[in-house]
Amino acid sequence: MGNQLGSTSFKADILEYMSLGKWAIEADQGKDPRMYCDDVALRILSLSGDQSPEERFKQWYVMVDPDYRDKVKSVLTSIKQLGYGEALYLWNHPTRGGRYIRFIGVRNTIYTDGIRVEGIFRDATDEVQNENRTKEAMQEGLEAIQGLASEYMVLHFIDLETDTYTSYFYEPDISQKTIRLNSTERSYYDMYERSIRSICHPDYLEDMLKLSDREYVREQLRHKKKSVHRFLCKTHEGRYEWYDYVLLKFDPIDAEPMRAAAGYINVDRDQNEKMEYLRMAEGVGKIFDFSLYIALPDETYRVIRDVEKKDGGARNPNAFSYLRERAGFIRRKSERESLQQWFESENVIAKLEKYSRITRDFYDDRNRKWLRATFTIGDRGEDGAITHIIYGQLDITESKLQEIQHQEEAAAGEAIIQSFSRMYFTMLEISVRTGKVHVIRIPEFMKTRFEVEGYTYAELEDNFIGMCVDPDYQESVRDFLNYSTLLDRLKKQGYVQKNYRGQTEGWCRMTFVPVLNEETDEIEKIVFAVANINAEKKREESIKYQADHDELTGLLNRTAFSRIEEELKENTERMATMIVDIDYFKQVNDTYGHVIGDAVLRRAADILSRSFRKKDHVVRYGGDEFVVIFTECGNGFQERILNKVKNINEILQHPTMDDMPEFSVSAGVTVFEESYSTMIFKQADDALYQTKLNGRAGCTFYDPSMMK
Repeated sequence: MGNQLGSTSFKADILEYMSLGKWAIEADQGKDPRMYCDDVALRILSLSGDQSPEERFKQWYVMVDPDYRDKVKSVLTSIKQLGYGEALYLWNHPTRGGRYIRFIGVRNTIYTDGIRVEGIFRDATDEVQNENRTKEAMQEGLEAIQGLASEYMVLHFIDLETDTYTSYFYEPDISQKTIRLNSTERSYYDMYERSIRSICHPDYLEDMLKLSDREYVREQLRHKKKSVHRFLCKTHEGRYEWYDYVLLKFDPIDAEPMRAAAGYINVDRDQNEKMEYLRMAEGVGKIFDFSLYIALPDETYRVIRDVEKKDGGARNPNAFSYLRERAGFIRRKSERESLQQWFESENVIAKLEKYSRITRDFYDDRNRKWLRATFTIGDRGEDGAITHIIYGQLDITESKLQEIQHQEEAAAGEAIIQSFSRMYFTMLEISVRTGKVHVIRIPEFMKTRFEVEGYTYAELEDNFIGMCVDPDYQESVRDFLNYSTLLDRLKKQGYVQKNYRGQTEGWCRMTFVPVLNEETDEIEKIVFAVANINAEKKREESIKYQADHDELTGLLNRTAFSRIEEELKENTERMATMIVDIDYFKQVNDTYGHVIGDAVLRRAADILSRSFRKKDHVVRYGGDEFVVIFTECGNGFQERILNKVKNINEILQHPTMDDMPEFSVSAGVTVFEESYSTMIFKQADDALYQTKLNGRAGCTFYDPSMMK
C-alpha cells in the first residue's frame, strides 16, 4: 500500500487534528492483523519499513502500554461496529519514553472482506501533563479555600497562568440564580465578563469590567493579598443589592500572582449568620497539622487541630504567650528570638490589618523539620475591628528542601554564567555546516585588528594566529587549530584546550566545546572561547618556585637538585660539580644561637648566588652544605673557580652586621664529561674532605689519588 491508504472521508471535527502520520490495519477472518503505514507514521512509530505488515502490527501493539491494550481493542471493535472510534492511550516509545497518543480512526467501507481501520494520531503528552498539573494546582487551591467557602456565596479557584478555574458553590440554589454561573467558557475571564454584564448595575459596569483583564487582576494582587471591589448586583428577584467581589492571592506578598480565589459576598445580609466564622476556622484548620482559633481582645483560644499532640499538662491560657513558648525549642538564639517577636500580638494584629494573611517559614532544628506558620483573619466586629484570628502550622520539609535545592541550583547556574563572563574575554560560535563565525563576545583590541563576524574558520585561523599569538607559539597553535583534526578530537574528548602566549594579552587559554544536534548526535556548532590565564600562570610559577626553592635562603632546594641530576644524565659536555661547607658551623650555632646561625646561612647563600653565573645552578643541599653545578667549563676554569672561592672567603671575613661573626667556607670540585652519576658527587665530596685536611677556607679540585 505504501503511501496509498485508501479514500476514507474523515469527519470535519477529525480534520482539526494535526496529522503526524496515517496508518491502516487490515484483519481477515482467521489471519493476523496487518499494518500499513505511510513514511511519516513509520518514523513516528519507530517501525521498520522492511518488516512485513503482520510484523509491523505486532511491534506496534507491543509498544502500547499493557494497561491500555484492552482500551485500544475496544476502540477497534467500536470502529468495526459503528464506523468511528477515538482513544487516548499510553505508548512506550523505544527512544522517547512513555508518550500519550490520541488516536482517531474510521472504518473503510470499500474494503469488505475484513476490517480496515484508517486513522490519524497525534502526540498528546504535553496536553495530558498540563491537564494533570492544572488539576493538581486546582485541587491544592480548593483544599486551601474549603474553610473560606462559607464566607462567600460563590467562590472560584483561578489558575492565573492558564486562565482556567474551578467553581465552589456554598449556596448553589441562590448563587446559580443570582450570579448566573451556568457557563461553558473554559477561560475564567470570559465567564466573568459574561456574568458581570448580566448582573452589574450600569453605573459600576465599567469599573467591574476591568477585572476581566488578566493583567489588571495580576496588578491588583501583585503587592497585596486581598483586593475588594463593591458593586450593585441585580438579584433573581429583580432588585439591586450591594455585593463585594473579592480577590484572594494564594502566593506570597510581592511574588508574581500565580493562583487566586475570587468570591462574591452579599454585604446586605447579617454577617454573623452568613459567614459562620467558626465553621470557616474548622475548615481552614484541616489544612494544618496544628491550628488555633484565637479570640480578641482577651487572646484566649481553642485548639482546632493538633496532629502530634506533644503538649503535656496545662497550656498557657494566652494564645500568643503559648505560641512563644512553643517557639522556645529552637536552639539557635537569633532564630528563636526573631520567631518569638513575630508571635507578639501587636505585631500580628498590625500586619493582619494590612495584609489579611501573614506567613513565615522557620526551621525546627530539634526535629529537623521546616515548618510554615500562618495567621489569617477569622472574624471582624461591626466596627470592622478584628475579633478572631486563625493560626495554622504545617510541615513543609519536603517542599522546602526542594525549594532550597532549586535556589542553590539557580545560584550555581548564575555563578557559572558570571564566572564565564569574567573568565572568557572572547567567545565565538562556528557553524559546522557553513563554516561561518558568529561573535558572542569580543574585546575591543580584536575589533580594531580584524573583522570577525561572518569570517570562515580558515580566515579566522589565519588572522587570529597572525595578529593575536606570540610568534614563538604560532606554529604549535596552528597545529592545534587544524580543522579536520579538531572535529575528531572534539568527538572523542568532549572539549579541547590549548595554552599560549598572546602578543599583548600575556598568557591565554583557548577552549573548543561542541554543541550537538539532539536528534543526530552530530556536532552542529563549535563554541570557541579565549580566557586570560595570567593570574593562573603566576600562581603556578609561585607554587613551582616554592616547591623548588629553599625557604630560608631562596636557593634551589634538594628537590630541584634531584631533577637537575636526572637532566645531567643526558650530558655530553664538559661540566663540573662543587660542594661547599661552612667551616665550624656547629660552633657558630652553639656560640651565637640558631638565629645568628640562620643569618650566617643566608649570608653564605647570598654571596654564593652572586659569585657565579646565572646559568650555573646554586643549591642548598642541606644544613650548611651547598652544591654548585657549572654548565660550561672552558679553558681557565680551575683558576677562575679557585679565585672565586678565595674572594668569597675574603668577603665573609668582613661581616655586614654587628652581631654577625666572621666565618669561611671550604669547597671541593670535580670536572666531568661523561654522563652524570652518584660517583661524580662522591668525587666532589672527596675533594672537599681534602680541603678540610689542608686547613679549610679554600678549594680543592678532585684527583684520582684522593679516592678514600
